[in-house]
Amino acid sequence: MLVISDRHVKQLLSTEMCMESLRECLKAVSSGRAIQPMRQMFRLPNVRGILGWMPGCVDQAEGDGALGFKLMTVVPVAQQRTVHNGVVVLFEETSGHVIAVIEAGSITAIRTPAASAVATELLARPESSRLAILGAGHQAQGHLEAISRIRDIGEVKIWSLSSQSAQAFAAQASSQYGIRVTACETVEQAVQDMDIVCTCTSASEPILKYEWLAPGTHVNAIGSSIPMTAEIDNNCVANTAFFVDHVETIKIQGGEFRRALEAGVIKEDHIQAEVGEILLGRHPGRKSDEEITVYKSVGIVAYDLVAANAAYQAALESGLRVDVELLRDA
Repeated sequence: MLVISDRHVKQLLSTEMCMESLRECLKAVSSGRAIQPMRQMFRLPNVRGILGWMPGCVDQAEGDGALGFKLMTVVPVAQQRTVHNGVVVLFEETSGHVIAVIEAGSITAIRTPAASAVATELLARPESSRLAILGAGHQAQGHLEAISRIRDIGEVKIWSLSSQSAQAFAAQASSQYGIRVTACETVEQAVQDMDIVCTCTSASEPILKYEWLAPGTHVNAIGSSIPMTAEIDNNCVANTAFFVDHVETIKIQGGEFRRALEAGVIKEDHIQAEVGEILLGRHPGRKSDEEITVYKSVGIVAYDLVAANAAYQAALESGLRVDVELLRDA
């Protein structure tokens, strides 16, 4: 069994590698070749936080399949290195043996923006060059890196509840990427006339309004991951071409979709398609330059398993791992 730390995940799993794996993963999901029981969770009794677990199996037409589960706590404690702590456990498909235990926070940090980049590649206008990011945490950095790999980004606007965090992000990103990055005081200022908008916040109530979006904008809404929270308002769901990674998951756990449905502004069949259906050629994706598109994800276990498996395969090739003998012969 291999134990792969967060440091090694970051060395082993590049954004490009993860995007390539997720393209095949999304095809598998939309082809019915993924088993994904709904994520289970409960609130921790003594602190503000949750424990969640996500089992699954992905049978990929190209590349190795992945069998396992993700086990994580989400505990928002000030000054903590990360609020996401846990592991992805991989099993060998034929024997059922545990083959790897991989730090999960780093997998999440890489696979979430990589998935958004795949969706953006398919749904954003080819000439898109202006990017707005709402939130200034780890996902903001990851989304800037990933989106920059599939679109020629020349201008970035950043907003955060903490203006200090937004300004620090703008200074660091401007230096790193050599482009203009501006910290904005309001969400409306940040998204005005932008081509691509990424919502990467922990907001419990909508922060992004449909009326602020320019025609042709593409939105990646990935911050809300439970039914009780939402980052985008009902009109932003109802009046856009709404795409998802997995229909069943979004209908049950997608806060924005559920709120719009309960408000009566959409119907059950409002979702245009899964991103995997676009990759498979079953749906055209964006239909015009004026259409506003939304990609909504709460994070599916197929992403974690496929990304973790890519890191595992890279570890086997590179030797960057710690071997642990879980079972000893008698």
